[in-house]
Amino acid sequence: MLSLIGPPMIKDKLLKKIDQGLRSHLSNWDGKIIDIQEKTNQMALLIPYKQIMEAEDASIYESFKREFDKLVVGTISLPINIPGTSYYHGFQGRKNAIRMLKGVMEKRRASSISQDDMFGYLMRNEGSKYDLRDEEILDQLVTILYSVSQPLP
Repeated sequence: MLSLIGPPMIKDKLLKKIDQGLRSHLSNWDGKIIDIQEKTNQMALLIPYKQIMEAEDASIYESFKREFDKLVVGTISLPINIPGTSYYHGFQGRKNAIRMLKGVMEKRRASSISQDDMFGYLMRNEGSKYDLRDEEILDQLVTILYSVSQPLP
C-alpha cells in the first residue's frame, strides 16, 4: 500500500489528518468517565475510515460499520460457508461493504468535484506506478480498514 500512496502523501496529508481526527475524538472526553477499551475500538475504525472517505456523509459510516463488523467476525470464525454461520455472515458483510464503497465510487465519478482523501487519490491514480482497476481499489480499501482496525497480539 505504501507504494500506492507514497511517503510524501503519508507525511504531508495523512498524518496531519490522523492527528486532527484523534484530537477531535478525544476532545469530548474531558470530565467524563469512559470505557477506554470501547472508545479505542470505536477509534480503530472511525479514524482510518475518515482518512479514506472524509468527504462522505456520516450516516454511511454506521451502515458500513455494521457490515464491516460482520466481515471481521467472519474472519475469526470456523470456515464453514453455510447460511447462518458467522463465516457466511462475514462473506455477506464483505459483499455489502464492497457494494457501499462501490456506490461511493460511482457517486464520486458522477460528480465533477475531486475529493482530497485516500479514496479520491486511489481513484485518480495520481503519481502511482500501478494502474488499479476499481475492484482492486475497493479491495485495497477493505484491506486497509481491516488491518488498522484489528488489535495486534
